[in-house]
Amino acid sequence: MIKKFAWVLIGGPVALVVIALSVANRHMVVFSYDPLGGGDPALQLKLPLFVLLMAGVLAGIAAGGAAAWWRQGKWRRAARENAHLAARRQREADELRRRLDEMATARLPAPGEEHPVA
Repeated sequence: MIKKFAWVLIGGPVALVVIALSVANRHMVVFSYDPLGGGDPALQLKLPLFVLLMAGVLAGIAAGGAAAWWRQGKWRRAARENAHLAARRQREADELRRRLDEMATARLPAPGEEHPVA
């Protein structure tokens, strides 16, 4: 419920801004891949300005996400190593508990009982 409310609270205004930008910037522009401006139409795209704006925003979000993921790699690796270490320690503790239970059941014979001959 809270997630849905937060999504509406944040996503609603963002959607309104995106729609307003799209309507305000719907005129066609020429996007040229030629840095020297040779005017070759094969290296140009004619599309609405809001498409370029949204593509730039999405590219920035993707680049930021990739950079954050890359920087957090050492923490993910440390978490994996700690999980393996914790599992190994848990297996050791279980083995020691099993051996302790075996030792607790092994007892000396009571006085008057026969001693088992090994």
